[in-house]
Amino acid sequence: MNAVFTKSSQLHKAPVECASKFTQLGGMMIESLVGLLILSVIGGGVMHATARMANTQQQQAVNNITVNQMRSMLVNRTFGGADLCAAGINPKVKLPGQTEETAVVVKGCNNVNMDITNVKTGTTTMVKQTVSSMRPVVLEVGTDTNKVRVGGVEVRDATAP
Repeated sequence: MNAVFTKSSQLHKAPVECASKFTQLGGMMIESLVGLLILSVIGGGVMHATARMANTQQQQAVNNITVNQMRSMLVNRTFGGADLCAAGINPKVKLPGQTEETAVVVKGCNNVNMDITNVKTGTTTMVKQTVSSMRPVVLEVGTDTNKVRVGGVEVRDATAP
């Protein structure tokens, strides 16, 4: 048997195809590294958002505990058996994670003067009448950026400037 060998066109293309495969492998590695970089940036953003959400939830839980303690004071209108509005009473709340108690600011203990206009009594119409009444008591804890208030809004005196 005689074997016949012919020159194939594929033999000449083999070195060129091998060279192009090697350059493609480097390109794929760069693409995969860029993809990994994008994935890690997205993962870092998700972790940051999760950490902020956990911090907000913790602050809301502390505020809820504070509100419950102050509501209890308002319902009873007492702190340690004494009237909240009595002189020398310094109400405090115990917050989780703090070693010292936090002072509570009590507002609205004095009477307030309110102006009532256009009041008709019988046949007489009064243009303006000043009436004295009790204010709602308001309890506050915290600073301006993180203030917790219980008891409504503070009522200002009508005769005050």
